[in-house]
Amino acid sequence: MGTNANVIIRSKNSISRNFAFRATVTVRAQNKNNDGYGLGTAVLKSGETSVIVFVNIPENSAEPNSFEGIDIITAFVEGLKLTDQKDDPYVAKSNIIELSLYDHTGWDAPYPVDFCTDNPNFAGTPGLCDDVNEPWLVYNLDWEDASANDLDLYVYTGVGQTGDVFESSESGSRFEGDFFNGNWFTDGVYYLGVNVYEGIDVSYRITTYDHEGNVTMKESQITGGYVDVATITKSGSDSNQISYDIECLID
Repeated sequence: MGTNANVIIRSKNSISRNFAFRATVTVRAQNKNNDGYGLGTAVLKSGETSVIVFVNIPENSAEPNSFEGIDIITAFVEGLKLTDQKDDPYVAKSNIIELSLYDHTGWDAPYPVDFCTDNPNFAGTPGLCDDVNEPWLVYNLDWEDASANDLDLYVYTGVGQTGDVFESSESGSRFEGDFFNGNWFTDGVYYLGVNVYEGIDVSYRITTYDHEGNVTMKESQITGGYVDVATITKSGSDSNQISYDIECLID
């Protein structure tokens, strides 16, 4: 899987002072395989110390048996030019920053819409056609050496595979993932877990991505069997203010 996405790089503390002039900020970013680089520019207004810069990262080349859901990119401020001070433009650079970019291609949820369907299998399902925009939480499980290992993903209402199974992903494909729609489920704590279907001492990465753009990531290793990796605390009932609090659990 490659990555080709607009990345928002936010830096509120890298510029220690403001300027009396407008400044053009140029950010350079490239992926871990050095497949070219992307540049983004934005204007820092007079008196301000932060700005949002959009950078397009070139697609990452394939790496056999690697974690494919996350790209590591490096970014730095390549230039800071005082655009209103033509005689002395002043150019500065920042330190190189390493960032983890979550590639959620294929896992984008249909938010913000009020999900409706004529499928009879959904008859009586809470949260359909109720004027509430679907507050999806996406979770994606990625692991090393998919040719030899296979992991599955579950959400339970109780710790250690107790209570009801609310979601499961057992496809046997390169990734496992699913959507948790809090508009269909009651407020409370849910347990996100990983199970080894095949393999031993498997390094994995689990990432959650909610409808507000918040990303949580955990990397660890599972020897075998099942382990709870995070809790999902859903609140907001069936309103348009539903939110998720993700807490990764200590191994």
